[in-house]
Amino acid sequence: MLKKLKTLKLSFHFISKTAEGNKMTDSESSTTEIHLKDHDKMFHIRNISSMVILALCYVMCSFQKMCPTIVVGDMAEEYNCGVADLNIFTPIYWYSYGVIQIFAGLLADTFEPAYLICFSMSLAGIGSFIIGASKSLSLGIFARLIIGIGCGPVYVTITRYNANCFNLKLYGIMEGAFLAIGCVGAILAQSPLAAMCNSVGWRNSFYIIGGGTLFIAILCAFFVRGSPTAFGYKHVNQQMEEVVNPPTFVQRLRQLWDNLIIVCKYPWYWIPCMYILLSVPPYYTTAGMWASSYLQHVYGFSKQVAGNMLTCITGGVLTSDLITPWISNLVKSRKWVCATLSLLAVFISIWGYFRNDKMSIGEIGVLFFIYGYVTMPSFCICSPLFREYYHPQVAATAIGLANSLDCISSGLFQMFVSWIIEKNGQLPDGSYTVKGYRDSIWLFTIVIDGIAFIFIAFAKETPFFKQNAHEHGNLSEEKKEEEAMELSYESHSSKSMIPESSSSSSDNESSSISNTETTSG
Repeated sequence: MLKKLKTLKLSFHFISKTAEGNKMTDSESSTTEIHLKDHDKMFHIRNISSMVILALCYVMCSFQKMCPTIVVGDMAEEYNCGVADLNIFTPIYWYSYGVIQIFAGLLADTFEPAYLICFSMSLAGIGSFIIGASKSLSLGIFARLIIGIGCGPVYVTITRYNANCFNLKLYGIMEGAFLAIGCVGAILAQSPLAAMCNSVGWRNSFYIIGGGTLFIAILCAFFVRGSPTAFGYKHVNQQMEEVVNPPTFVQRLRQLWDNLIIVCKYPWYWIPCMYILLSVPPYYTTAGMWASSYLQHVYGFSKQVAGNMLTCITGGVLTSDLITPWISNLVKSRKWVCATLSLLAVFISIWGYFRNDKMSIGEIGVLFFIYGYVTMPSFCICSPLFREYYHPQVAATAIGLANSLDCISSGLFQMFVSWIIEKNGQLPDGSYTVKGYRDSIWLFTIVIDGIAFIFIAFAKETPFFKQNAHEHGNLSEEKKEEEAMELSYESHSSKSMIPESSSSSSDNESSSISNTETTSG
């Protein structure tokens, strides 16, 4: 199978230009040798500048995810409704964002990633302007839907950029770095957004957000490209040279369907996928919607002070995103690191459950920091886990599907938590009850992360660590037999012309591809 792939030429549409700018037709590109430059100083400068701009894009997307927790009170007052009535406004972002995730890899393959992100960020900017001008909840919900669609392709496109432009051994660490950078957006959506809303009002704040988003979109269009070959440089990773993309949109859509079939038919994929569906939503439900109201209603904090306290959650996420991937590589395990995070989430939530309305401000800060550390960062471990299950041509689909289901589950859980809070009733001043927050934040996390721990405990470690065992001659007979069973599955899946990573170990001619792909970080 890989011998057949080896005879095919790379056909990305955006490398149809040579370094001198000469256009080549599809027939010419299949027969003409393309001379690509080695990686020089200018390559690294372009790479770093592109990464900075993409980081700004992801910062803005993270900001859009988390900003409702600060403004829901003002918006509810403006729309003449209760905060719980906004239980559609916040989740609608996740539904549209999640659906787009399934097609994000296809879109990134079909269009130049830089132009795709430019268009996507422009949609998000327009949505922000509409929210600022909205006079009704229905129009605000529509604008939030547009923002979700706009932000949807950004994450998967960035992961494709990481795979194209950085050594795959650093893939997991790059994912953690980008998620950590995204925490800057979450921080901006907390105390700084509260200060801006107090200064210029929430409507003008959204106008400013929209303008900033459009500016970043323009930067991306002018200075970023999705592959080194767009600037006339060689590929960073050998296996990306082996990836063959069909030339037409219909054929790529068919390839997406084939990829989805391969991903869905691999049974081990669904265990960490279920873990992600359960472990991440508590963070978005708490930090992204109800944490600010919890602090204002239970402890009487002002919006500004509540925003300051929310930075403790984001600080925990940021710290974990930077540290946890290294710990995973150090202990040579993905699943047990994730399992430990879930157990810690259960214990910290038990603490919050019994100390719900009795904590000092310092205790709240510590609790929120640890809560952020052990909830959201689970995805930066599972993302390389999903990638390592498959060949690079399928990996984006696997990550996109998991992210899609995760976003949809986050939206559903936000509605569920809002229902729990509202069901526990309101006080005469319009605030929600202590019991409502205790059950919806702390008890909810205890149950959900407890179930998530059970799922991840049965997950399968990835070929990355098995490959290391092969290299050192330490692979047990049981694992060798297990891999033989995988090869049987992979040979069946190769009928779709998309081999999985571990299947390459059976082909001597492609052993170097397997070694590189399975040792990603």
